[in-house]
Amino acid sequence: MTQQKKNKEQYTPEELRKLLREYEDKQIDMMQDTDELIALYAAINQLNEADRIILYLYAELGSLRAVGRTLGVSYTTARKAVIEIKQKLFEKLYDNT
Repeated sequence: MTQQKKNKEQYTPEELRKLLREYEDKQIDMMQDTDELIALYAAINQLNEADRIILYLYAELGSLRAVGRTLGVSYTTARKAVIEIKQKLFEKLYDNT
């Protein structure tokens, strides 16, 4: 029996946790990262775990449709989630109120 190639959108919960750890373990390089990038890392780390997973999946897969398939939701739901996460990040970065 031949082993089927695993579709890149099929992540187990453990693989999702591993993806989350990989992104969270990225060390900030104070010599190369700009102040804006450092602020973005800090804002991302303030998001809840579900939002970070969605954001990292989108970064890994590069497609809202793929994110939707991975999470078992529609493209529209994935798109709405990413838009809301972007808005949260924007508010954390630029809203001084």
